[in-house]
Amino acid sequence: MKKFIFSFLLLIGVFSKSHGQNLRTFNTINFTTNLSSRIHNYSFSVGEMMQIKKKVPFRILVAAQYTGKISKKGFWPGNNNNGIGFNLKQNVFTSNINLPVGGEIYYKNIGLGLVQEIVNFNISKSFDSTKVDIPANHEIKTNRFSHIFSAKNNLNSTFYLVYTLSDSFSLKLGLNRGNDLFNYYQSSKKIGFSKITDNSIFISIRTNIEK
Repeated sequence: MKKFIFSFLLLIGVFSKSHGQNLRTFNTINFTTNLSSRIHNYSFSVGEMMQIKKKVPFRILVAAQYTGKISKKGFWPGNNNNGIGFNLKQNVFTSNINLPVGGEIYYKNIGLGLVQEIVNFNISKSFDSTKVDIPANHEIKTNRFSHIFSAKNNLNSTFYLVYTLSDSFSLKLGLNRGNDLFNYYQSSKKIGFSKITDNSIFISIRTNIEK
């Protein structure tokens, strides 16, 4: 599914190049947080947006983004038999840097958007038995790097409603599908993995600075 979304967005980007004379371009700054009982994340991104001047305009977006995530203590089940679940003894903080790309189509001030991360660099440390319910000689490490073509990845995708207050500000409300991939190690040897999925509602504000 992620590869399909990426291919679709790439096709739109190629199409937009043939309509260069109808382009408006913006620098963007985006702040996002989510509404969830199990997880809290926030993100900050800077990027570029291209708007195609058509009867029903659409936009292409690309950005560099930092995301911080707090996973709350409790049992986190594995996703669709992808590895095993685990029990967090305390809240755990993870963070990553990623590259999201997306598209928006809208009429007047209201539109729909779709964004998919295509590259993710996780900068969090490993977790031992003090934070996760595992044997003393075990540890869990986050998946350090993944991309859209990885067999196992921890890329997020969002689908949202966007309301443009003015050319300079937009508000977004939508659904975030979050993925986290954790690798299990025993005495420094990899023995398995766990993929955790969490769906949540998010809200976001974006500034649009026309070039």
